[in-house]
Amino acid sequence: MLCVVASGWWIFLGASFISIGFGLWVLAERTADGRIAKNSYAGIRLPSTLKSEEAWIAGHRAARVDTQVGAMIMAITGACVAVTASNNELALLAVWVGTPLFSGAFFMSIYTANKAAKKCRPSSDTRK
Repeated sequence: MLCVVASGWWIFLGASFISIGFGLWVLAERTADGRIAKNSYAGIRLPSTLKSEEAWIAGHRAARVDTQVGAMIMAITGACVAVTASNNELALLAVWVGTPLFSGAFFMSIYTANKAAKKCRPSSDTRK
């Protein structure tokens, strides 16, 4: 049995997916080019990426494409949910199809960032 959800909630969910997808796209771009430096709030925060500023940038550069693919899939999922808001079955189908796809892209970006950050060697050793 399918729970009936008011179309306003589907539109809200769709708009949320679209805006979060857009935000993640921008975040991926800005962390990859160094405009968003290592911080306590945003980015792929793994022990390997937090090791140094070089590891942070290397990890985010490697993960940029996968993150942006996930962000685009999330935004497309959101658009599909919003467009099908009047039909609970179709809106739910859009969520069920889109969520594993964008989650997979984001997990791939985490894997890629971790791998690249672990390979990164700091440019200068501050220990004397």
